[in-house]
Amino acid sequence: MSEISVYYDGGCHLCSREIDIYKRKDTAHKIAFVDISSPDFNLNTDDVTVDDIHKYFHVKTKNNEWLQGVDAFNKIWEVLNIFKPLQAVAKNNLTRPLMNFGYSLFVKVRPYLPRKKGCETGTCRI
Repeated sequence: MSEISVYYDGGCHLCSREIDIYKRKDTAHKIAFVDISSPDFNLNTDDVTVDDIHKYFHVKTKNNEWLQGVDAFNKIWEVLNIFKPLQAVAKNNLTRPLMNFGYSLFVKVRPYLPRKKGCETGTCRI
């Protein structure tokens, strides 16, 4: 069983590139990667809305805890034991708000980023 499940937008070029980095680093298969842009994707939970899963980056822990945004990224970094300086920044009470602010700006810009082909079907939504 995976330690976490990562819910990502496979229709987003930038998002997919970052996930590809995590997939390469995940040699111990600690992460289940779930492409929310797949036509087969079914959220199947009441803990997170479909709109939120498409708007914000999410991670689900094996304890069924949902994390989003900076907390989700930090959990991936912890599980993969990578980006230690970023982990420290994400946990620091002084710098954490800056990371959250930066992520909130990215959330507003992401709908305007180029999409991969196939996202015209309506399954890739933001």
